[in-house]
Order: sequence, then C-alpha cells, then structure tokens
Amino acid sequence: MNPDEIIKKVEEFLINKNTQYDSGSIEHEGLRENYQIAGEDAKDYLYVSYNVLTDKTNKYSTETYFVFIEKETLKISYHIGPQLFEKIEE
Repeated sequence: MNPDEIIKKVEEFLINKNTQYDSGSIEHEGLRENYQIAGEDAKDYLYVSYNVLTDKTNKYSTETYFVFIEKETLKISYHIGPQLFEKIEE
C-alpha cells in the first residue's frame, strides 16, 4: 500500500468516526518495526498523524493524533492522541 492509499484509508476512517480534523494535516509518518503497544505482542505498524485544531481563534493551537495500521493485515489497529487511546476492533 503506497502512502497516498494509507492517507486515504485514514481519512475515510476519520470521516466514518465523525472526527473533526485539519484536512491538510494528515501525513504518513512511516513504519514502526517490532513495536509494542499497551502490552500487546510486538508488530510492525504503519503510522499516520493528523492535527486537530483546539482553539479556532489560533490556527497554531493544535493537538496531534496518530492512527496505527498493522502492516501485515492493513487493518487500523489503534487511534491514539493526547486524551485518547482506542484499540480498533474491525
């Protein structure tokens, strides 16, 4: 899966979850190899970041969130942010 397809997959995920985000901020960050999240078995994850505007009067006041996609299955596995830790069960 190329970076543009990964970004599209995350964008669709955020739209389906009704998540407000800065549409120009979604970026494919890379691959985390042998990465362990929350005590689970270590896996390889593709990860994508995006920003959420926290103060509408200041375009620089954002929080960064991450979406982790299991490399082997290409399923979205985790949605993580400053006040969010969600394991995705597809």
